[in-house]
Amino acid sequence: MITHMQNLNENRAIKQFRGKTSNIYIIEDYGQKASFLIDCGMPSDVDNLLGALSHELPVKRIVCTHFHVDHIAGWAILKELWKDCSIYFHENAMPYVTGDKRIPVPAFSDIQSTLLPCMKEYGYFLNFKDLLSGDLY
Repeated sequence: MITHMQNLNENRAIKQFRGKTSNIYIIEDYGQKASFLIDCGMPSDVDNLLGALSHELPVKRIVCTHFHVDHIAGWAILKELWKDCSIYFHENAMPYVTGDKRIPVPAFSDIQSTLLPCMKEYGYFLNFKDLLSGDLY
């Protein structure tokens, strides 16, 4: 869903697309008759993103701000739809984009040795109590 829109000048506008798990910015350039994306979100948001895009302004370029899954995973689907679209990202991300490497999933020991001490340091505590039906509403 488009949540914000701002005209940058007479030929360009920027829109914020908020998906279930993604924030994507769409720059529409009427002079170039093209759209550009900042990040490509998660695969689960691609259908809604496609519905939010202007079909008169095809997406020509995508810039990935950083290599977190919620910023890049949508590319797996979008690259099949937009064969002429270029994607820009840091050179260290290339083996992950090509599939030569996979993003590692942290082991429980990583969570235990890194995440939990950080959470405690900043005042975030896990409460391991049971949730019963009806507790959430």
